[in-house]
Amino acid sequence: MLAFHRGRGNRADTETPGARSPQASPSVALFWCLFAGQASVLVLSPTLVPLARELGVSVSTAGQLRTISGVVAGVCALAAVNWVAKRVGLRQLVGAAALVLAVGSVLAALAPNYLLLALDQVLIGAALAFLISGATAAAGEWAPADDHTRVLSRALLGQPAAWVLGLPLIGLALQGGWRVAWLTVPVLAALLAATLVLARPKDAPTPTVGGVRSMLTNPVAAGWAVAELLAFSAWAGVLVYSGALFIESYAVSPAIASLLLAVAAAGYFPGNLLVKRIVSRRPVRLLLVLSLAMTISVAAFCLIRPGPIVSTVLLAVLAFFAGGRTLAGGAFGLVVGSGNRAAAMGVRAAAQQFGYFLGSVVGGLALAVAGYPGVAAGFAGLMLLAAAVYARLALQTRRERYW
Repeated sequence: MLAFHRGRGNRADTETPGARSPQASPSVALFWCLFAGQASVLVLSPTLVPLARELGVSVSTAGQLRTISGVVAGVCALAAVNWVAKRVGLRQLVGAAALVLAVGSVLAALAPNYLLLALDQVLIGAALAFLISGATAAAGEWAPADDHTRVLSRALLGQPAAWVLGLPLIGLALQGGWRVAWLTVPVLAALLAATLVLARPKDAPTPTVGGVRSMLTNPVAAGWAVAELLAFSAWAGVLVYSGALFIESYAVSPAIASLLLAVAAAGYFPGNLLVKRIVSRRPVRLLLVLSLAMTISVAAFCLIRPGPIVSTVLLAVLAFFAGGRTLAGGAFGLVVGSGNRAAAMGVRAAAQQFGYFLGSVVGGLALAVAGYPGVAAGFAGLMLLAAAVYARLALQTRRERYW
């Protein structure tokens, strides 16, 4: 039986209403970390078409830029918890990653050709891995034990906020070209995240009980990791190709596509907030229901395209379910890895980044072979597989108490 780990937590980081501290609260600092990471990913969505045209490659080929950073990030996310975090501490790890992400974004804007832009994705992928895995692990290390879910929930809102706030700004920057878009939101957000994190007191290396391999010997933890990989693959594929869908389906400009994506992303917030209230009730069954809902929603978004307004609404519905599923998956991960939260969040970050690789590959191949109906089949199939894994986990854990 797995029980919720109730350690003492770091009382200095407790976010009491009257507390005064020169540094940002954990929620604020981690919010901007995940905002910066998501902004560096999202910038590809509205810039994919103009980038492909300038560099002389197809849209599906341009989309493979995310497969490069995804593979690198997946590998580095595991290194972040198996080696780096044990030696340097989360504050140093996350702060340095944010700075490297800013540098990588500048180099992307300066890349003269597709090859050098692809090589730069190696640097960006490594930075993303350490930033995301470190930030999500910090939600469990920088807050009291009974406050982990609340801090994680607030931190995870940084990702949809990058859609709602970042994408319109990226759209405005696109008036000056896709290179200017890379130089604005991703760079500024990463520098802000680095400033907030490095202002915190230096912390000790992250203590662990065993490593990733040890944690995954638990069949529930292993099943959770597989389901997260499949679910993130489908959702990441949507993030990469949704901008191209709007541009190619409705002939809208990249700036308008960015605005529509930002409007749709607003659906993520109520999904996150609703699930935060109910996640303690049968979390695996909740993940199963949300995965099935995303299966239907992603197919509808890719197949039903009568106009940009309808597509925006369908994407908002998909974002609603994704917001809930992402929080539920992360909260459940903190439980199954309660003895080694850094390892659990490293596995989750690896699943997310390998998900970008798998989602980009599946989406690119499907788009090249069968257009957006093929994309619908590919992404819906990935989500359905995730739902099947959660159904198995629900049967495995029906007699166990996880909260």
